Amino acid sequence: MVKRKSARGPFYGCRRYPKCKGTQPLSDDEPLQRQASTPLNARRIQAHGIFDAWYRSTGRTRGQAYGWLQEAMHLSAPDCHIHLFEEPECMEVIRKVVEQIECERKGGE
Repeated sequence: MVKRKSARGPFYGCRRYPKCKGTQPLSDDEPLQRQASTPLNARRIQAHGIFDAWYRSTGRTRGQAYGWLQEAMHLSAPDCHIHLFEEPECMEVIRKVVEQIECERKGGE
């Protein structure tokens, strides 16, 4: 993430901003997001893509979807951010979302 300027003030934005909507407030000297290798970035993008497509297709809000993910992965709210995950956690997001899609198709929750 890099420091950026906006009408609302400075913020940290993804290097691919505005195509990537990853942002965070400029409250500290360093952004929360850890720099990742290209393969890890690709895995995070894949996990986010699947997660976002799923929750939007269900009518859930982003907050509701992250609440579900926190419970499914047994994480606290501060720890449940895909941009903080390493490869195993990204793969777990993908697996859990696919399982949830299958469950919902069968009429479960």
